[in-house]
Amino acid sequence: MADIVTIGSATMDVFVECDDANIVSVRSLKKKSEFMSYSYGAKIEITDFASQVGGGGVNTATNFANLGLSTAAIFKVGDDIYSKGLFEFFKDRDVDLSYVIQNKEESTGFSIILTSFEGDRTVLAHRGANAHIKKSEINYDAIKNAKLLYIAPLNGDSNKVLDDIVKFAKENDTAICFNAGTTGIKKGFNYLKKILESAQIVVMNKEEASMATGIQLRSDTKEEKFSTMLIHPDLKAMFNKLKVSDYQIIVITDGGAGAYAYDGKKYYYCPCFEGPVTSTLGAGDAFASTFCASLRRENKDIEVVGLSAGSNVDLMEKQIREFQPKLAVMGNEKMAADLKCRVADQPVKVSWGMDGLIELASMPESEILVTAIVGMIGIRPTIAAIEAGKDIALANKETLVTAGHLIMPLARKHNVQILPVDSEHSAIFQALHGENPSQISRLLITASGG
Repeated sequence: MADIVTIGSATMDVFVECDDANIVSVRSLKKKSEFMSYSYGAKIEITDFASQVGGGGVNTATNFANLGLSTAAIFKVGDDIYSKGLFEFFKDRDVDLSYVIQNKEESTGFSIILTSFEGDRTVLAHRGANAHIKKSEINYDAIKNAKLLYIAPLNGDSNKVLDDIVKFAKENDTAICFNAGTTGIKKGFNYLKKILESAQIVVMNKEEASMATGIQLRSDTKEEKFSTMLIHPDLKAMFNKLKVSDYQIIVITDGGAGAYAYDGKKYYYCPCFEGPVTSTLGAGDAFASTFCASLRRENKDIEVVGLSAGSNVDLMEKQIREFQPKLAVMGNEKMAADLKCRVADQPVKVSWGMDGLIELASMPESEILVTAIVGMIGIRPTIAAIEAGKDIALANKETLVTAGHLIMPLARKHNVQILPVDSEHSAIFQALHGENPSQISRLLITASGG
């Protein structure tokens, strides 16, 4: 079973490039629109054309697999030359196609993409089988066993399965990334809200977000220059309306202007990297799937296998119940006995004193030791962790101040990293990161604190 399952469209795309295409901008007080135009009634020479596979389900599955993630795809095709082209494309891609739906009575999706000299495009789409995915055709076991369900925009009648797959994924603790399409958005915000409530990640482009929320981005006026603001206030209003659950991240893309995100606490902006634009078709799929993949990689579960505290038994009990460590260490025997009684219902060993700290520091299950013990008492546990091959996240300056001549050679001997994570030494570490040490002659450190 795959870790990531994508569901969406699959098409054969034909790209038509024409240098005679015109970009026409139309602006009003409340709205700005752009159109691609050609001379009416004329026969126009095309500059170039090419064909390749596409569709949200295909693009995202391919990208997840390219990023090294175990991926399966659910999409629907016919039995024609276009479906043969799709399957041929996937021969060299590590994507599980065992859940693909094929119906001989329907045609595979097909699109003509009119590209402009700016690299942007207008799409003429024939949905074909993409618009007719039925509930009975979906392999729900694939969704149940996945860690993430990526829902690309669904077309036509396929939107009827949206409620069912979202509900099923939520009931089976499969995370959901929802990339809303115009068909679902047109059903209204009250319908969309039910889907949004179950999704951990929601991705829309600016036009879709405006359609979903009913909020238009205002143009600059004499009184207000919105273009000078990092994040337009109307964009913030869209975020606030779309974010209907505490655990969500909302992403709104804005073409060449970049992308924005909101987690309920902060707004984030990511500009586009400079580079030649070949085509923007599929850019939203690539961005959204890469965003999800990055979150999966950066938010890997961290298992806390051991905890220590000096005297705060109340806090230690709370942390044991939250993080479920295998070992907890208190400052003395009396506090350890108190803690042991409190957490008798938990599968945790309770120890105390220096022996307990050394046992915790060298636990075979751990990969890194965060040492934040005050004073020189942290030296022996740190040495024990290094000898056991653990990387050290050091928030204890005294360990290096008093025993650096022992700690650093030992770390080199055991190929262990010492990572400063607190106060001035961490600030220095971050300032030097990526710099050439040979080009630094001295450091000036302000004397702050106690």
